[in-house]
Amino acid sequence: MTQQAIKRNREAEVDWEELILEIQTAPVDGLTESHGILYVAIYGLMTVRAQQWLENHHLAQAHDGALTAIGIDKIFKEISKFTIPEDTSSGIRKAFIAWALKCSEREWSNPKYQLTQTEISIAPDTIEETYQSTSPSPEEVLITEVPSNTPVSRSVTEKALKLRILEEELNKLQPAMKEALLESEDLKSIENPNARGKQGEAASIATKHGYKPGAIRTCRNRLLKKVLERFEQEVKA
Repeated sequence: MTQQAIKRNREAEVDWEELILEIQTAPVDGLTESHGILYVAIYGLMTVRAQQWLENHHLAQAHDGALTAIGIDKIFKEISKFTIPEDTSSGIRKAFIAWALKCSEREWSNPKYQLTQTEISIAPDTIEETYQSTSPSPEEVLITEVPSNTPVSRSVTEKALKLRILEEELNKLQPAMKEALLESEDLKSIENPNARGKQGEAASIATKHGYKPGAIRTCRNRLLKKVLERFEQEVKA
């Protein structure tokens, strides 16, 4: 089973109404297993939205881990205010994600966090160059698909660990495969990091590096599985 299929199955297994109710009715003096499940489910989306928010506000991308932690902490504190709609589990998930992202963005705009952010001076003739340099790298997009059960407070360390492991595993690949995989990753929308990208362009990239698109997808799935295995081992060590 591919990493994508595993992820879809995990999402399908979550009863979002029950999960949110368990957190809303949990004691206020600690985190529960349900908090951990929710954290894993929204971490990747939160990281990508934090990167977008920083880029839109001309701020340093290095703060994405901190913003993700701030956002998730705010979501946990305010989750009792979320009204669960009368819908299917997937519909409730969609409504909750929309609410959670808005909740986080309001918190990121709070003046008390301004001192934790570094403004980037952007001249009109350097806007394109700056946006290119601050956009999430293919590696950063890839690691949003690696789930984690580590505490929220370790979000920054967690990202650094995942990136290190990913880089080490990428370097074990044939150079042409590594280039093809990372170039293919650049086709993906930041708003939908799990998408395959434009099919025609993906095939062109694969051919350029001497592979078929299916070979690159298989390599990608194996790579993410290996990164997850090593990450879980190193966290437990």
